[in-house]
Amino acid sequence: MKLSHLIIREQDDQGIIQCLLNDRKRIILKFDKKYIEYAQSTFDGFLILMLVVAMKEEEDIEINGVISRKLYHQIKKHLMPIIKTVHPTYSIVDIIVEGFSDEIYDNNAVACGLSCGVDSLSCLEDHYFQKKELTHVTNFYAGAYSVKDTYHNKMKNIHSFVDKTELELFIVDTNFHLINNFEHQYFHTLRNLAIPLFFQKLFKKYYYGSSFSYRDSKMIPNSGSITSCEPILIPHLSTENLSIEMHGCQYTRVKKTQLLMHNPFSYNHLDVCVHPTYYDNTDKKLNCSKCFKCLRTLCTLDYLGYMDKYEHVFDFEIYKKHKHNYLVKLEKTNPYDRELFQLFYEYNPIIEDYLLNSQATFDDSQNLPNVFHEVLFSDSQLNHNFHARRLKENIWYALKDEWTLIDSGRIQAKKNCIIRNKLPIIPDEKQRKEKEKNTILLLQEIQDQDDFYCTFIC
Repeated sequence: MKLSHLIIREQDDQGIIQCLLNDRKRIILKFDKKYIEYAQSTFDGFLILMLVVAMKEEEDIEINGVISRKLYHQIKKHLMPIIKTVHPTYSIVDIIVEGFSDEIYDNNAVACGLSCGVDSLSCLEDHYFQKKELTHVTNFYAGAYSVKDTYHNKMKNIHSFVDKTELELFIVDTNFHLINNFEHQYFHTLRNLAIPLFFQKLFKKYYYGSSFSYRDSKMIPNSGSITSCEPILIPHLSTENLSIEMHGCQYTRVKKTQLLMHNPFSYNHLDVCVHPTYYDNTDKKLNCSKCFKCLRTLCTLDYLGYMDKYEHVFDFEIYKKHKHNYLVKLEKTNPYDRELFQLFYEYNPIIEDYLLNSQATFDDSQNLPNVFHEVLFSDSQLNHNFHARRLKENIWYALKDEWTLIDSGRIQAKKNCIIRNKLPIIPDEKQRKEKEKNTILLLQEIQDQDDFYCTFIC
């Protein structure tokens, strides 16, 4: 495999970077010409784009130009061994270059991708709304969409979002999907992150939204999933000039969603929909409300009591028609499904927090968000499963002398005290929690201890 004839040029109002693949096919990037001064004459991005293709086809890569010395060594020592672990039929290939670039650029921009999905908006929440670190957001046409009209329709929402901020939107159009046509779900990491490597004169740091949390990330031999090992792989894409870093691995998907709930920007711009034809036109709500990503997001917002804030971007009637079938088909082998399963079928402290913060009572059921009402009062099949799955380790014992019985369902702490997960009490037991004076806890339905109240929390 040969990469050659790298050209950076202007055409009309566009900047263009291109090279030839095997002296025949052109690999092309197009962007606003004001960024052309930031494009550097190295093959770093082309190399990352073609790496998995070369490994699959067992072809060495010959580059008629220069690349980052740091990137070269990381590909040889780390990237290829990682890729071969998850794709054992792929081969370690040789990379032959004319030389290495040791130039250090005077760059200062910090960016992340923006699709207006949960991953990208949670990154903005941390690094723009909370910490004003980001200067740019990016969006790349690099294989996520098979229909160009769908991409352009989604971009309308992204433009509208960015117009309300001080961020600069950097858009790059490519033909990468014609050159590296591997399945986007499993190979998007390398295809997307090839693009910042073309603009190292601009970006000093680039955040990439994680697909999975740290606890759900893994490198499994023959799994075929590069995305599942992103925290291991992505740091090795950095160069002397550009630091590529993960965002979101520290959070679960539910936690990422929680980060958005108090930001009004998300109420009108959250876009998670992956329905293949829904974006044929934009004369409707942003999200179809019935594809698996819409349902996953809506169930999370519903559970957390914040769904009503998103009435402008979801159709709640459609959601309600599909909610039950979606929840009963959750797969515990899927990390996203597993997290929702725990929310809807096992006790979660959000109920306790809601009752504590609002001072609600069981007689105030009309004031509870719909999902709490279902969990606490409904006789539905979901509620039956919820109670059936309330595990022994979620029973906590509160010494009666330290608590006041408010009513048949709640107790309140008289002073700062300890609750315990196990009886009898032993001196060095670790299963204990401190509770402050006036803390309110919910009681189990069955009370079978003379000296202790049986409560439930996480």
